[in-house]
Amino acid sequence: MPNIELLADGIREAVKEGLNKTIVQVRGMTAQEVAKEYNIADRGFIPFAKKRIYVKKANRKDLKAILGVKGTRYAMVPLIFFPHNQDAVGVNVQVGGETISIPHAFINRAIKSNRENVFIRASKYNAPDNKYTKYKGIKAKKANPYTNQTSDRYPIVKPRGVHMSQLANDIIFKRIDTRVNKMLALNITAALQKAAK
Repeated sequence: MPNIELLADGIREAVKEGLNKTIVQVRGMTAQEVAKEYNIADRGFIPFAKKRIYVKKANRKDLKAILGVKGTRYAMVPLIFFPHNQDAVGVNVQVGGETISIPHAFINRAIKSNRENVFIRASKYNAPDNKYTKYKGIKAKKANPYTNQTSDRYPIVKPRGVHMSQLANDIIFKRIDTRVNKMLALNITAALQKAAK
């Protein structure tokens, strides 16, 4: 007679393995679908996005795997990832069906990362108020701490970008929902077959 308790433990372990393998795969699928939806061609976006989508894995006591987006500042997606162009006025960025025009903006490489990004010459006169380009804590014309003289140039800042939760939304998850169910069934079946050997 089979040991029912051991059999139940084996099934729970297989379900746990299937859930955890699936949730990691879903993280990659989500990043790929976001890139497709927003026409993001930059190859660096997929690993960037995956780092900002966290996974809470299931365990034998709690057979629930969770996908979520990390904290506010860390999960901001720079505007440079989206289709963009620079003209005489500033930079235009295409986020989905919306074109964001950012006056006084320009594209340049960041000193630390050596990656291209969108920057704005901050000023109380030209500070953009678009939801994607707001920035905080900027004080125009700071005094130089060594000479105590006020600079006539305003600081250069990066616009805040778009939060990952706005991109990885319900539309994206509905699109991959059917594939996820099939994938989960296959992963649990594979784990059960592995346990039966």
